[in-house]
Amino acid sequence: MIYFLLILAGLVLFEVSRIVFYASPKKLMGKTLVPYSQHPENPSCHILFAGDSFLVGTGATDPTRNLVGILGRDMPTADITNHSVSRLNIGGLIKHLKQQHLGHYDLAVLMVGGIDIVTFSSLKKIKKNLEELVEYLKPVSKQIVFWVPSKTGDMPLYSFLERDFLNYRAARVHEVFEKVAASNGCLLIDQDPNILLVDRKKYFFTDLSHPNDAGYEVCYEHIKHVFSELK
Repeated sequence: MIYFLLILAGLVLFEVSRIVFYASPKKLMGKTLVPYSQHPENPSCHILFAGDSFLVGTGATDPTRNLVGILGRDMPTADITNHSVSRLNIGGLIKHLKQQHLGHYDLAVLMVGGIDIVTFSSLKKIKKNLEELVEYLKPVSKQIVFWVPSKTGDMPLYSFLERDFLNYRAARVHEVFEKVAASNGCLLIDQDPNILLVDRKKYFFTDLSHPNDAGYEVCYEHIKHVFSELK
């Protein structure tokens, strides 16, 4: 029994060390940590992005090559405001947005919840925060889109030790998003890592949890239909 416990402790220590190594902030220094925004004259539409490191664009070599930057390239006449901050959970995003001067938008795209999954925020708290977030944004945006993390455990950062549990957590959190979106008329899109897992070396940044330039291009293809009516 003691040998089993020692082996288990060793595996846990190894996995924690591995995650800390790959997710180290030092690896992200200089890696497009400024959210992309653009404000052309006489814009054709106004779009708000708000969320965590995915919408900040961590892993891209330049802000114009992350997902929001690619949209800016595809829609040069769109006014794009990006109020995203790395490592924000849903509650943190609400506090952050309340400190900003928001305008009025045709579309608000929210990518948040990943941190709540891996830090074990309660489902009750997630639901409460989501409802507060939606109520706060309803007066300023005609349409709200949730881009929801799914199958978090399939990310290359995590091994078999966490995979099933994190995927279970992600599925439960996804159900909360579905209920809140359905009751408030929000659009729901899955952020499925499997579209990137077809080639981990080609599509993932070295931290194993964010896309690289090529990965963000794939993600944009997955979501660009949301913006088609604004063109």
